[in-house]
Amino acid sequence: MSLNATAIPNHVPAELVFDFDFYATPGQFSNPQQGVSELLHGGAPPIFFTPHNGGHWVVSRRKDCLEMLRDHERFPVDPQYNHDRRNNPVRFLVKDYDPPEHTEMRNLINPVFAVDAIRNREPLIREVAVSLIDAIFDQGQCEFVSEVAEAYPVEIFLRMVRAPLHLRQDMLDLAHKFFRSQDPAAAREAMTDLGKILTGVIESARADPDENDMLSRLVEGKVSGRPLTDDEILGGAIFVFLAGLDTVTAMLSFVMKYLASNPEQYQRLIDEPEILHGATEELIRVSGVAQPERGVKGDFEHNGVQFKEGDRLIFLIQIGGMDPEAVENSQEVDFDRARKSHMAFSSGQHHCSGAGLTRSEIEIFLEEWTKRVKSMSLTPGSQIRAAGGRVWMLENLPLMWATK
Repeated sequence: MSLNATAIPNHVPAELVFDFDFYATPGQFSNPQQGVSELLHGGAPPIFFTPHNGGHWVVSRRKDCLEMLRDHERFPVDPQYNHDRRNNPVRFLVKDYDPPEHTEMRNLINPVFAVDAIRNREPLIREVAVSLIDAIFDQGQCEFVSEVAEAYPVEIFLRMVRAPLHLRQDMLDLAHKFFRSQDPAAAREAMTDLGKILTGVIESARADPDENDMLSRLVEGKVSGRPLTDDEILGGAIFVFLAGLDTVTAMLSFVMKYLASNPEQYQRLIDEPEILHGATEELIRVSGVAQPERGVKGDFEHNGVQFKEGDRLIFLIQIGGMDPEAVENSQEVDFDRARKSHMAFSSGQHHCSGAGLTRSEIEIFLEEWTKRVKSMSLTPGSQIRAAGGRVWMLENLPLMWATK
């Protein structure tokens, strides 16, 4: 392994160094969740250090992720303890706060993502899904990522916060720049520009608040008896948009790629619509996309690894559901699996607030798609590309289907 030794801190022993680039490595596999799982679960230390992307620790085993993500005292999300995130222009509300602040802030937005609230939004979600599907159905083919998967969650977000739909493309372009750029300065610039757009949406919510609107809840909410600052409100708006956009887009794209590549499984969803709810959870298990990160507070040893304050940690929860130590026959997609254990929505205090909404968006889309499309496949000869980064993504997904 030819790695830059100068990028490896003195407290990292050679046996814990492994060549892994979270931007480049996932893109080497047609199915990155499976490929990275086989690479790391088969030959890397459970917790290892890579000198790529400024140098950081990687946690790849489910049990370690569960334990460390729940330990906010030693592995906090506060950017001051993460050497890579100290200079971010915006601190994301909820995501970048530890308890007790995190708990109070989360309570502000939880009602928007509660079961009843999501159920009440199902007609809106279904309307957007049907509209996108009907717009392309007669074509018999599409580039699914750009024509459907990207537009779907953005339109739902904009309608949920009562924002103009014409903002969709500009917000998509900035989200791409933030998630895909390996240049930290470019990513920060994209975040700043996205903040300018969302500031206008926030001011509209301030002028005309609605308790069912997440931005209104932030504008009118209080933490420890005080109103949120403008920066906290903006950080919350940016985070919810980015998290909801790329997670749904990426997960849905991987799910559709799997179904287009496995016609017998797709046929089951058509023939047995009653299994769709459980099948969606199993498909999510093998389609994890987002990776949380933390910093280190203090100098200490954990599970035989010496950490130093300010160290950066990446948690590969994308492959938590593929860990053979945690899931039997983990590489097999089994719609009848009794316990669909995964970490696609993280764990502990920072378990994704929007997990229920994401599940609902994917399940409703599959329900409406399978009603209309009775057979589909990948377009012959197409070269499908996967990309790594903060969120793993399919860059393209050419699909074709029968229209009769």
